[in-house]
Amino acid sequence: MEQTKEKNTTELILRNRAELNISGVCDIISSDENSIFLNTTDGTLEIGGSELHIISMNVASGTMIVDGKVDNISYHDKIQAQKSGFFARMFR
Repeated sequence: MEQTKEKNTTELILRNRAELNISGVCDIISSDENSIFLNTTDGTLEIGGSELHIISMNVASGTMIVDGKVDNISYHDKIQAQKSGFFARMFR
């Protein structure tokens, strides 16, 4: 029996730092050769590297394929960004 993936999950598969398959993509915030920012079901995802290109994007399924040299992948949660303001740092 084939397992079905939940539509609200994010999955990242990186092959040889050259091809990144992503599921759970909601939309693309920005993209250039050195960085790609995405909204995913798990938060904002930043992909850093060089010669990055979006090979395909399927809006209906929320999947994307990126190629190039991937140097880093990081999530930026909305809650964390709100808590890092001036007063949050002052009252730690």
